Amino acid sequence: MASAKILAKELVRSRKAVARLAENKATLDALNIQMGEALQNYRLAKTVKASTKMMASMNKLVKLPQLEKTMKDMSREMAYAGFLSETLNEGVNGAVDVDDTEELADEAVDKVLLEITGETMAQAASVPMARVRGKEREVDDAELNDLLRRVMEEQG
Repeated sequence: MASAKILAKELVRSRKAVARLAENKATLDALNIQMGEALQNYRLAKTVKASTKMMASMNKLVKLPQLEKTMKDMSREMAYAGFLSETLNEGVNGAVDVDDTEELADEAVDKVLLEITGETMAQAASVPMARVRGKEREVDDAELNDLLRRVMEEQG
């Protein structure tokens, strides 16, 4: 019976030791998790510090008033380019429309002349036709820019 008591006491001690080992393992696992979290926080802090340094460097490089002036100038130039594009498109479209209008007008004149005289403009070649042409001159870039600037000022 004495050996059974000793065996029972050893069994109880072994179970307590197993419980303590399980408790120690859980504590070590929690400590491992906390260490990993601390390492991640350290890495995050280093990254934020590097980002802060980079942002400070960028702030030194970028001069806000100069950037604002540049953006306004760019906006003005883009509006000017848009105005030029619209003006040129209107001129080209107007020239195409004038050709169509002239053809329609010539057809209408031919129809009226045919009704009145019995012959068209092509048949009435014996009548002298003179085309009056105005004096043409080249416009240089300075004149064009001055004209466009004045138009832009008037528009707003």
